[in-house]
Amino acid sequence: MNIPSISSIHSFRLYHLYAAAGSAAFFGFIFGFESGIITNASFYMQHDEAMQPINQTFLYILMIIAPGSAAIASLLAAPISDHFGRKKAIISAIVCDTIGALLCSLSLNKQMLIVGRIIIGFALGFGSSVVPVYISEISSPHCRGFLLTSFQMFITFGLASANIVAGISSHVECIYAKWRLMLSFTTLPTLIQFFVFLFMPESPRWLCANDQQDEGIRVTQWLHRNDEKLQQEEIDRLNIYIGYKERLKEMLGGGWRVMHLTRDMHALQQILLGCMLQIFQQLSAINAIM
Repeated sequence: MNIPSISSIHSFRLYHLYAAAGSAAFFGFIFGFESGIITNASFYMQHDEAMQPINQTFLYILMIIAPGSAAIASLLAAPISDHFGRKKAIISAIVCDTIGALLCSLSLNKQMLIVGRIIIGFALGFGSSVVPVYISEISSPHCRGFLLTSFQMFITFGLASANIVAGISSHVECIYAKWRLMLSFTTLPTLIQFFVFLFMPESPRWLCANDQQDEGIRVTQWLHRNDEKLQQEEIDRLNIYIGYKERLKEMLGGGWRVMHLTRDMHALQQILLGCMLQIFQQLSAINAIM
């Protein structure tokens, strides 16, 4: 078995692939920042006369409204991204987060602030569900783990940046401006990601799954254009995927049925393991600490 060397896997020759995966993974920074900044901002809201009266109940609602919205959005992410594409779904999440951040930072009352956090939560749940799918679909098996890990790395970096921005903003004398600066900061990275990601390609697997095989192969060639051997390997995998998709559709009567996947015990074990890891990660209450 011919296994590529580490140097060839992480070579700068694959800069197109790294650019596409990195620009998508950067959404993790937005996710981490939005998750961490609200706790710091809420402290200064309590001293802003324009937002009075603020009680503990309102602060609890402010904290949980975004995760609640994110949970709903995550359920909608799969069917919407399957229909419209991974790229459009990620761009929609970026736009929603920008709108939500602007609403929060320019809030004239508490109701406007809540609406902004709902939109942000929807963006975070939607984007965090689609980004890993996009990265896994554009990357080769040799570097998929490395690229997917970058999404989690950006989340951690975003959480740390939220505290740094909060610390800097705390030195602003105007109470009215402190928390608004904190909540508005994220508009800068979202705008940068928006314009960069516009130039990134759609997932080749999504293209093939939607009867755009020629475009899917062209995108695969672009992603691996400086490594001919890896490029051919990925095209071969894509052709295998196309054939498998057609056979699966015939077997399932023209549609995809999730229940059929659970008949394979090996696949079922992988699904359950992934679900349990996500469940116990949330039950650990680490988000409350951060």
